[in-house]
Amino acid sequence: MPINIEFPIRSPLGKEESGQGYALRMASANMLNGLSAIKKMLGKSRFVVLSQEDAPRLSRWFGADQEELGIALGATHIGHEAESYLFGGIELSKSYFINRSQPRVCSACLEEGKPCSLAWEISLMTSCPIHKISLLDICPDCHKKIRWDRPHIDMCRCGWSLITTAHTSTQEENEVSEWIEFCLFRKILPRPHTTSIGTTLSHMDLNTGLILIYSLCSTHIFTKDGARTLNLSLRKNHLSNIKSLIQKSSILLNASDIDIRLHRVFHSNV
Repeated sequence: MPINIEFPIRSPLGKEESGQGYALRMASANMLNGLSAIKKMLGKSRFVVLSQEDAPRLSRWFGADQEELGIALGATHIGHEAESYLFGGIELSKSYFINRSQPRVCSACLEEGKPCSLAWEISLMTSCPIHKISLLDICPDCHKKIRWDRPHIDMCRCGWSLITTAHTSTQEENEVSEWIEFCLFRKILPRPHTTSIGTTLSHMDLNTGLILIYSLCSTHIFTKDGARTLNLSLRKNHLSNIKSLIQKSSILLNASDIDIRLHRVFHSNV
């Protein structure tokens, strides 16, 4: 397909909108076969995520500002650490800090007609700070993972509407999500914080805070019976796994030896 084509329905990138979510939204508006059709037009496999390099053609096709779309799509930071990533204009030191291939959605946001949020792609983002409900990453009907290759932003590949009842999120999850939105979008953090994890993160930038939480759950817990390690697969971005990570991190931050633990965290690698 010619790279200079312009589709009939065009739209700017929404405020705080995900780059991949924008592409899916415009594919749906122009009656294309979901994000898989966009990837095919770009010469990409359906298993590959969109990135900053795709912004020039996507902006030409659908009308988004190229620079803004490139920032929302993110890019591997070539020339630095192999795993580093530039996302939302922020450099992150580990690729697994970003949840690029396993999308999550807020059913209430979708019901209100809001686009997919860029913040939903940060791995520790498990809840919606606005609606105080858990994000969804599993379809309630077919029980399969929600994919970017779906017909519409509010519909699963099986055809089931993702505008559905969601579970209430915990205060710890809400405060982590509020902090992520603050870092990405420079929003005002609510005060006061009521959890140890929210209070700790409120003084940190995004990359430092992510390093802290992942490091806490990869270090040893020392007990009277000796040392034992938390049984968490830190690089799996399943929502249930990340919720456990947040819960356990909050417990560790409440521990009496927190100063010693934090010293150990920042003198080790994630």
